[in-house]
Amino acid sequence: MQSVWDNNRHMIKRVAWTYFIGILSVMTSCYSFDKEVALKEFHELNPGCSIVEIVDYECYGTLRECWSVKFKYKKPNSETIYETTLQYWKKDGKWITLEDKLISINQITSNYDSLISNVTVKGYTSAYNELFYGLIDLNEKERVDSILYYSNIMADKFGYPIAYYDYLRALCEKNKIEFDRLHNLDLTNTDQQSRKIIVDWLDRMVLDKVITKEEFDLVKK
Repeated sequence: MQSVWDNNRHMIKRVAWTYFIGILSVMTSCYSFDKEVALKEFHELNPGCSIVEIVDYECYGTLRECWSVKFKYKKPNSETIYETTLQYWKKDGKWITLEDKLISINQITSNYDSLISNVTVKGYTSAYNELFYGLIDLNEKERVDSILYYSNIMADKFGYPIAYYDYLRALCEKNKIEFDRLHNLDLTNTDQQSRKIIVDWLDRMVLDKVITKEEFDLVKK
């Protein structure tokens, strides 16, 4: 009798463990990023450099659609450690690399008017994402100003969560503030007017339930 019980118990454990592994695999596939994509691009951009450390993490608040990969590396014949960060967006199940990102506004001119209308009038997230990719290779001022304009519309008018973060990132870039995650956001050295604009937007994100009050409190103000 004891032997039967032991066998059943082992079987239950085996089934439970298999189920756990299956669930873990599904969760991992949902949240993981393919580092090989970043490694390939890093070596193309930095030939001959040796990687000291690589850390990848989700761009905060992007619902796993954006991923950052931070590299620490050494250049040939140098012991100095450099840092660089590559960023990727997920589109149609594929991580968009630097080469893929460089879609100019000229390349989408043929449907530019309808694209803008789909963003500003209809609030189509697919149109907004396409427009966002198209703004990547503009000069800094044009890119930031354009992202501020369109992300504000998508957030304010249509409540698109990613647009709230795009607007926040653009505000930070405009004011030369580093931003990857809320708990790392430091506004203490920002001028009073710029700090108020960013804090007011964070307040709006709390009000619209994009972030929690606890997340808001993590920002150094």
